[in-house]
Amino acid sequence: GAMNVIAQRLDAVREQMKTAGYDALVVPRADEYLGEYIPAHNERLRWLSGFTGSAGFVLVTATDAAIFVDGRYKVQVRQEVSPDLFEYCRLGDDPHGEWLAAHLPGGAVVACDSRMHSLRWYRDSEAALAASGLQLIAAPHNLVDACWRDRPAPRVSPALLLDEQYSGESSSAKRERIGAQIAAKGARAALVFAPDSISWLFNIRGTDIPKLPVVQGLALLEADGQATLLVDPGRVPEGFAAHVGEGVSVLPETDATRVLASYRGRRVLADPDTANAWSQLALEHGGATLVAGSDPVLLPKACKNSVEIQGTCNAHIRDAVAEVRFLAWLDAEVAAGRLYTE
Repeated sequence: GAMNVIAQRLDAVREQMKTAGYDALVVPRADEYLGEYIPAHNERLRWLSGFTGSAGFVLVTATDAAIFVDGRYKVQVRQEVSPDLFEYCRLGDDPHGEWLAAHLPGGAVVACDSRMHSLRWYRDSEAALAASGLQLIAAPHNLVDACWRDRPAPRVSPALLLDEQYSGESSSAKRERIGAQIAAKGARAALVFAPDSISWLFNIRGTDIPKLPVVQGLALLEADGQATLLVDPGRVPEGFAAHVGEGVSVLPETDATRVLASYRGRRVLADPDTANAWSQLALEHGGATLVAGSDPVLLPKACKNSVEIQGTCNAHIRDAVAEVRFLAWLDAEVAAGRLYTE
């Protein structure tokens, strides 16, 4: 049954680990954009363990496996994940370090996909594991993906262009305003990583993730307001260039390594807590100097202009009308005896 399937998947991943020379593997619930809403093709933790919750991670060694979840999922994890295959652990401050130290010999190699973790997690884990004589390394390939035979294809549809009558400010104006703040922090450019920041900065919305209208990609914003957007070409809608204005070059996401390496000798602002380790390590390896600071789009995005505020009010009015209509319908159905009430 289901348990056999999971056992086979664990075996396949352990084969990959053996071939690569890894003693342990970290598989988080995140994907490379670090969001809580994950498209079906990135549900790696679910594929490997059967767990469907929104937070947690799995550690796998050649002989053992553990799943770490928080208090919300104490009951659910026991219903979904086999105790014969996984030990249940509580998500705490540094659970992985202790568990790995207890299950591995000194000098063992722990692998992770650095795209799935923040830089802060990567550096902290590297230090914590080193203290136990273990080595954390960024695997060049994702081992789950290598075993996931019937992995669904990613949904790729063109983004929606959000007109200025809804955004209240053009992308050019936003980019210049935030570019000046990047310069003030002593950086030449900033890594804009969070999908909601990218969507707000370029006035676009995505349709590829259920319940979350963001566009997934990666952007570098220069101090002069010019930008490079790295995104799947299938997500770039007709009329995008005219919509965002001059100074935005669009490249496929597969060019990310090359683009990040082109910042050699320059100071790049990046958020260690919200941007993934992979993109920041790539900047560093390429010769850029990382300036740690919060995503420069976060604060401006949070300060709503009058158009955005009016939009929020309009949405609440539409929502209230729908709610009132539903309740009126419900009352009428009950009064007419058409609904069972128990």
